[in-house]
Amino acid sequence: MEDFYVLLTQETQLQNISHCALYFIEQAIPCILHLENCTLLKNVYMVLREGLSNAQAKGHPVTAHLGSMDRRDHVFIKSVCNIMNQEILSSNDNAAQWKLPIEKQKGESTKIGTINIENYCG
Repeated sequence: MEDFYVLLTQETQLQNISHCALYFIEQAIPCILHLENCTLLKNVYMVLREGLSNAQAKGHPVTAHLGSMDRRDHVFIKSVCNIMNQEILSSNDNAAQWKLPIEKQKGESTKIGTINIENYCG
């Protein structure tokens, strides 16, 4: 990436192109990375939302045998956190501290909250 940057800088100087054009290219790279991260987080959110919905409707094999919706929610959330902390985000036998954000209001079913990279237990 640095080689490309140096080459691009040299080419703009040789061609007498405005430095503003290079500035806009430099700013576009973080925007593209941010877009990819946001898209990934949205996809993870949608999968988890569907999983919780299936668990609540007794459509998830791990929670289908449980009678209480609160118990099904708890088991689903615990299994997601275990997978994220022990298999996806862990490294060298060091479990991560990620926590699935949930939103639960009185009289409503449990919902997945806003997911970000920094959902750590605190």
